[in-house]
Amino acid sequence: ARAVFEVARARSREVFDPPASITLWRLPAEIEDQFDTEWHAWIEDADAWSPFFEQIEAPPAAPLLDVLRAFDLLSDAAAEQAAALRRADGGISVPIGQVDELTPDVLSLLAAGFCRGEKGALAVPYALYQPRD
Repeated sequence: ARAVFEVARARSREVFDPPASITLWRLPAEIEDQFDTEWHAWIEDADAWSPFFEQIEAPPAAPLLDVLRAFDLLSDAAAEQAAALRRADGGISVPIGQVDELTPDVLSLLAAGFCRGEKGALAVPYALYQPRD
């Protein structure tokens, strides 16, 4: 999984690397640290995750938003927001807007924004990140 994350991070940066922003593959250090902490717990409880990973091994042939909804990874509200997102910067980015806090909905939109890409034409979802003081 770590190798896949790194490949996704590198490819996203190669296509679109906006300053002062976040992407699904470039989050603030405190969120990355929190993820690392949880990662160890998830690894220790791998048996509990097996059914989920078996399900997603062969996802249904459906649009990304439908797949995320089918796996209960995206709320109806976030799916509506994601459906309204548009490509920008010559088609290589998907702006989410400005955020001052990383919430589960923001992370969901960063993931769901990939629905705007096309086969062979990655569009990187991003948000301008200006945390509250």
